[in-house]
Amino acid sequence: MGCYNCIQEPECVETGGRMERSRLAQLRAKKHWSLQHAAVLLEVDVTTLNRWEHGKASPRQYNIEKLCDIYGCSEGELGVLHEMSTVEVPVAPALFDITNESQSFLANDLTMRLLPLAFVPLSYQNTQREVTKLLEEHTMNSDPITRREAMRRLATLPIAMLKLNALTPTLGHPPEAVLTQCTTGIIACWHLRKGKELRLASSAVSAYIPTLKEIVTT
Repeated sequence: MGCYNCIQEPECVETGGRMERSRLAQLRAKKHWSLQHAAVLLEVDVTTLNRWEHGKASPRQYNIEKLCDIYGCSEGELGVLHEMSTVEVPVAPALFDITNESQSFLANDLTMRLLPLAFVPLSYQNTQREVTKLLEEHTMNSDPITRREAMRRLATLPIAMLKLNALTPTLGHPPEAVLTQCTTGIIACWHLRKGKELRLASSAVSAYIPTLKEIVTT
């Protein structure tokens, strides 16, 4: 017969023929927090936290730092391994071998490093952290594409890819795809506004609004 906590919340893992909470779940239990409450404090969704506690997924380094801060513990006490902070995107089988030159270009071109964020659904906070991280890394290399140009491309990507416009909502695209691309676009617009590119930032956001409103109201 399963333990009470396993019935209430899917937080227990089977070890050696008995039910035992993971370290991560134990730390939450010491705080007397529900899965939902802890997820809010950690700024992640409930499913993500549940997967961490089950060992089905691993938090990124900045999530681990947040866990340590919220639970008041060290990384070793968490009992989890962290994922690399870069976003992993499934890659289709190559029709030809990628040369070292191509690999170097993909690794150093800021726009190409930012683009996957527009197609991988993450929370706004996590996407913002990834964008900031890549922008900070870019200051350390000599790639000819400037930060501002990369932000322009990211901001206008939903307009080009999804045909968004400021007059009418654009229908027919999966809501998740729209939200993911607009999330990265809004973050890019925020960086553009910091760089005094107010006209382009305002124009891009205006193009997103009708479609985003339609998604929210339907």
